[in-house]
Amino acid sequence: MKTTTNRGAARRGFTLVELLTVVVIIGILAGLITAAAFPVRNWARQSRIQMEISEMATALEAYRERFGDYPPDNQDDLAAHLAKAFPKYTGGLPEGASLTPQTALVFWLGGPGGNGFSANPANPFDGNASRIGPFFPFDQKRLREGQYFSEYVNVEQADPYQYIRPGGNSSGAYVDTVTGMPANADSFQIVAPGLDVQYGEGTNFPPTDASEEACLDNQSNFSNGPFSRSMP
Repeated sequence: MKTTTNRGAARRGFTLVELLTVVVIIGILAGLITAAAFPVRNWARQSRIQMEISEMATALEAYRERFGDYPPDNQDDLAAHLAKAFPKYTGGLPEGASLTPQTALVFWLGGPGGNGFSANPANPFDGNASRIGPFFPFDQKRLREGQYFSEYVNVEQADPYQYIRPGGNSSGAYVDTVTGMPANADSFQIVAPGLDVQYGEGTNFPPTDASEEACLDNQSNFSNGPFSRSMP
C-alpha cells in the first residue's frame, strides 16, 4: 500500500522583520502620495479662486453694460456714479449701507440685501418694484457683514475679497512694478487674499521680492493665478 507524503515543507508565515519592512514601505509610499497631493490640492483651490474672480469680473462688465459705469468702491465717488447710472434718482444709499473696497463687491453685484436692484428708474433701491436680479450669485455662507470671504477661510482674522477702482478716490490699488501705473487703471481690481487668507504688506504687482511673502499667493483679475507666478 502506497502512502503519500507531503513533498513541500509546511508553508511558513511572515517573520517580524518582513512585516516591519512592509509597514515601513507602506509608510514611505503614503508619505510620497501625501506630499504629491498637497501641491495638486493647492493648485485646484487656486484655480477655483481664479475662476470665481473671473466670474465676478464678468458680472462687473454686465453691470457696466446695464448701467453705463463701473460701480464705485467708496462714498466720495458715489454721487457721480448715481448721476450716471441712475440719472432719475436723487437719493443716496439705503439706510445703513456703506461703501468700502471690502463691501462694494457684495453691494453692487448682489444689490441691497442680495435682492438685486429695482427696475424703477427713479429709485434703484425701491424694494417694492419689479427687480433686476443680482449680477453674481454670492454664496450666503461666505458672507459676513457685507463682505465676501474665500471658501478656504481657516483662520479667525481672515481678509475678504476686495474691489478697487484705481482711478477713483480710493487708495490701496496695486501698482504695476514695470510701468509704475495702477494695474487696470481704467477698469477695476478684484483681489483675493489667497489660500493664507491674508493680504500682507505691499501693493506691488508683481511683488518686488520674496519679502512680501504674504502677498505671493494673492490673486486678482489682472494676474494669471497667484502673484508668485509673475515674480521676476
